[in-house]
Amino acid sequence: MLVLIGLAALALWALYRGLAALDPVVAAASIAGLVTVTGSVATVVLQRRSEQRQSQRSAQRERTIPLYQEFLEFWFERLRSGSQQLSDTDMQKLSDLNTRLVTWGSDRVLQAYAGLNASAASDKPGLEPMFRFEQLILEVRNDVGLANKGLDHHEVLRLFVTDFDEAVRGGISSN
Repeated sequence: MLVLIGLAALALWALYRGLAALDPVVAAASIAGLVTVTGSVATVVLQRRSEQRQSQRSAQRERTIPLYQEFLEFWFERLRSGSQQLSDTDMQKLSDLNTRLVTWGSDRVLQAYAGLNASAASDKPGLEPMFRFEQLILEVRNDVGLANKGLDHHEVLRLFVTDFDEAVRGGISSN
């Protein structure tokens, strides 16, 4: 890095010395041309980097959207069934989903999922796992590019927990 800085300084010094020896009109035209070329090259390089990042994000979403959909469908099915126990088949599917989630899920989705697991494993979880599940859903939506703006507090939970407000009024409060 230090070598690159030294070479850049040497190049600038040589350019200055070369331009100082020229007629001022020629030097001004040379500087204008150099700035134009440098600006054009920088613009192209930055545009290519931006396109590459966008392409990477698009490829990531192509993998995560089906994974997130399958993951959430798995958990919604468990909620609909009302079963507290997972079958061996469900455990195998969850293990596969967890592996893929660790590989492709965003940091925030993984953090939300870890929070859900921790609250579900608690001795007295109350409604906390439900709130953590909503946070996981919101993080998944955010990761696939949805803004979640305009959603009221716990509005997502109200979509699939029909007696949500009654449960909260029953003495267990949200965060």
